[in-house]
Amino acid sequence: MIGDIRQHREAAPFEAFTIAPSSGKRYAVASADHPGLNILSADGGVMDGMHRVCRALMDEQKTIRAVRFANDPEPDYFGVDAEDLPYEA
Repeated sequence: MIGDIRQHREAAPFEAFTIAPSSGKRYAVASADHPGLNILSADGGVMDGMHRVCRALMDEQKTIRAVRFANDPEPDYFGVDAEDLPYEA
């Protein structure tokens, strides 16, 4: 259920659609397809697929496909600036 997603539970209704001010993010939401799989952290936070969640909310969907970690994996890097990572962020 979309209502189980942490960001959705904690946000005011209008905030659920405010993922980023950039036009690229707005385009990602507008062109998102529901069949994609979303990844949720153990506490229900969206790790991947927020654009699909926002699109589902815009389309008044009650459910969306997702997998949820029982235990979150350890990060590959912590406290490192994106430009210092050994891969593209």
